[in-house]
Amino acid sequence: MPVEQVVRHPPDLFAVSYFDTSTHSSAILRRNPILWRHARSRPVLNVHGKYWNCGSPLLVDAVEQLATERTRLLRAKRIGR
Repeated sequence: MPVEQVVRHPPDLFAVSYFDTSTHSSAILRRNPILWRHARSRPVLNVHGKYWNCGSPLLVDAVEQLATERTRLLRAKRIGR
């Protein structure tokens, strides 16, 4: 996603991942001061890199993780957090 799009339409959540590591991937956002400025005020979901292994069945786990976080965010918005 282009940085310009993030600036114009900041996401409710940043989902980050790095393909070859299991470490926390928010460091990717820190590399760009514009992304990091937006990410500091929003939730950052770290999705384990193993989930993106070229069409592996583990993609289901990534989708479940994203869906769970989406549900949590929507619930939080409804109760005004």
